[in-house]
Amino acid sequence: MEIYRVVKGDSLYDISKKYNISIDEIIKANDLPYNDKLSVGMNLLIPSKSTASNEDYFNYKVQVGDFLYKIAKKFKVNYKDIIAFNNLKPPYVVYPGQIIKIPKKNKKKLVSTLPFFQPGTKYKNYYDYIKEISPQLTYMAIFDIRTNKDGNLISEIPEELTKFILDNNISPLPVITNFDGENFNKDLAREVLTNNMDLLIKNIVDLTVKENYGGVILDFENLYPEDRDLFNTFVKKLSEKLHEKNKVLGMAIAPKWEDWSDRPWVGFFDYEELGKYLDIAYLMTYEWGWVGGDPQPIAPLPNMKRVIDYALTKMPSDIIYMGMNLYGYNWPVYKYKQEPAKTVTLKDAYKLAIDNNAQILWNNKSKTPYFKYIDEKGDLREVHFEDALSQLYKHELAKQLNLEGFGYWVLNTKIAPTWYILDELFKVKKVMQ
Repeated sequence: MEIYRVVKGDSLYDISKKYNISIDEIIKANDLPYNDKLSVGMNLLIPSKSTASNEDYFNYKVQVGDFLYKIAKKFKVNYKDIIAFNNLKPPYVVYPGQIIKIPKKNKKKLVSTLPFFQPGTKYKNYYDYIKEISPQLTYMAIFDIRTNKDGNLISEIPEELTKFILDNNISPLPVITNFDGENFNKDLAREVLTNNMDLLIKNIVDLTVKENYGGVILDFENLYPEDRDLFNTFVKKLSEKLHEKNKVLGMAIAPKWEDWSDRPWVGFFDYEELGKYLDIAYLMTYEWGWVGGDPQPIAPLPNMKRVIDYALTKMPSDIIYMGMNLYGYNWPVYKYKQEPAKTVTLKDAYKLAIDNNAQILWNNKSKTPYFKYIDEKGDLREVHFEDALSQLYKHELAKQLNLEGFGYWVLNTKIAPTWYILDELFKVKKVMQ
């Protein structure tokens, strides 16, 4: 895998000849909108000729007297990696004659992945896409199941979708929210956690068992900072009950690099306390540039690192998933206070750049691409998005910090380079029960 930056005069034909790879492969790997047009400044991913993902382990026949730690020590590998490769369940007993997979040393790092998906009414349109990338998906967080003030759950998840995810060897995790249909409701959260916490917990656990979910992801947002202890108690009790059923508990967590216990949105997230009970701490390390704000990078790499560095002082690295945006925003530069940004995919961004003859620029501080153009109304617009190079920087950062894995927001905004990069650098865990 290589990254090639397009310069003036380049053509897809010339690039394909240079790397001895077909034009169609380059188009597919980069979500290119045209087969004969490029924009100066594009960072194109050139796929590797082949992968060795099926060679990352070897089979071992368990001998009399073997146990997990002894086998790990024998082959100088981490026993946790043996557990993950073989999907072993507690108490992690192996038996003489059993064939288990032993990960090879100095190979791809083993990671978990957690993409989020918003089904909507056209969720079946994504089936082919999900099936294609399913080998690289550990979990899938599905929106959404809402709690009401009484602790009852209202599901928006199609049953057929859950079955499809399970059939493709992905562990489905429904997203439980305090969303009331319009907003993340802090009063709703306070009322249900104060008066009906135990019922809410029971309903969540029962749901995971009934629907064969692997666990749940909590996405409670905008709680009162003073409800921090109440929320911690809820997470602790829910974790205990889910773990009794061998289910995982994950959480979407707002980013910060200091405690800020009295601030809106982030104050109620107690990184240190939550880290004791979570299996998945999905850090939402993006949205510095947001639809209602001024044009700027959505997920600048220094900000992401700052959040993760702080989180690593409060919780173990093997529960931390670095959140990454798979989308971009297109802002009206002088009207952003009156007109929100539009969400764009990588293909959308490239089409806008090509159609408007805009050169794509690189912000070396944020490690992200952007460009400007004049729209049909004569307004100046600015687009910040993700491409192959920006995604490579993010994946390499998580690898450097030895995080458990990646969270992707959101599968609906399709992006091809991400999955090539993931396949090139990592081996993805599977945890199907």
